[in-house]
Amino acid sequence: MHATSIRLLAQPTITRFGIAPRVAESAVRRILRQFQAEAHDPAVARAGRTPDEYLAAALPGPRFPAAVHSTALAFAGREAEAEALWDAHVKEEREAVQRAHLAVPPTTLLGNLEAIHNVGATLSLGPRRTERLVAGIVLTIAAGYKHRPRDMEHRSLTDLLSQVDAEELQTYLLHALLLEDGHREEADALTRAVLRHAD
Repeated sequence: MHATSIRLLAQPTITRFGIAPRVAESAVRRILRQFQAEAHDPAVARAGRTPDEYLAAALPGPRFPAAVHSTALAFAGREAEAEALWDAHVKEEREAVQRAHLAVPPTTLLGNLEAIHNVGATLSLGPRRTERLVAGIVLTIAAGYKHRPRDMEHRSLTDLLSQVDAEELQTYLLHALLLEDGHREEADALTRAVLRHAD
């Protein structure tokens, strides 16, 4: 990226936190490299996007400036501020996901607690453990939201959560259960089987 663009991206950090320009620009470069690496994730290609298209969508979002601010603060030796800022951003993201989940209609699986418990019971899971695992599953789905296919670009996270059916949730719960119980190889094998089926 051109030096002028780097300076423009660094300016909000310089202005807001009084960070030295050289430090802020170093933070921008670090986070740009991170986002560029994400842009070449196979999931991006599977979603029908090019790396440039991924970056065009990701850079204007809230995660990029939060990452730049936090990294610049850390580079400047202000680790406590950096950690607090990033924690606040993560909290906002989680709250946004929770709001999306709460908006799921009760006529769909993830909007119906009793139905969720019933799926968990098929794996001999109690209600409380099922709810805890489902909360993690929702966060995982949200993390993959940016990789949704082109034909689903217009769909909200709530829309995608509303589409999860009992078979999918059972698979997600089994995967989460295997990971939680330390059976990573079995969890990885399940992921590969699901991906083969999707292809």
